[in-house]
Amino acid sequence: MPYVVSAICRSNPEVAGAVVASASKLQPEDVLFFSKGALCAAPGQVEQIVFSACKAAPASCADVALLAAKQFPAASNSIRAGLAGARPDLELYLEEAEAQEGARNFEAIIKEAVQLFNNASKGLGK
Repeated sequence: MPYVVSAICRSNPEVAGAVVASASKLQPEDVLFFSKGALCAAPGQVEQIVFSACKAAPASCADVALLAAKQFPAASNSIRAGLAGARPDLELYLEEAEAQEGARNFEAIIKEAVQLFNNASKGLGK
């Protein structure tokens, strides 16, 4: 199915987010494969792909954002917007991680934000 996602996204980049979301809802364990295929086929849709993948598979949001950051290091603002849009509960932790890490290492910011979120969730008994 990742090849189907990639083919659809290549021929119709404007639907990349919707395609990733639909495929990820059917096979959530393959969200990274779908995201990678869509990102390769429709690089101009980074924010929408990250948003849709994170919305469809919230537990994989950090991995999706990290995948996108490795593939498109210059698109950190779009990736962050997609991640924060899909997971507004991470916004506070993204800001805190940015304050701690500075803006130089986006991958470290994502990892730190997720760690801070997980720590806070454990403290609240979630």
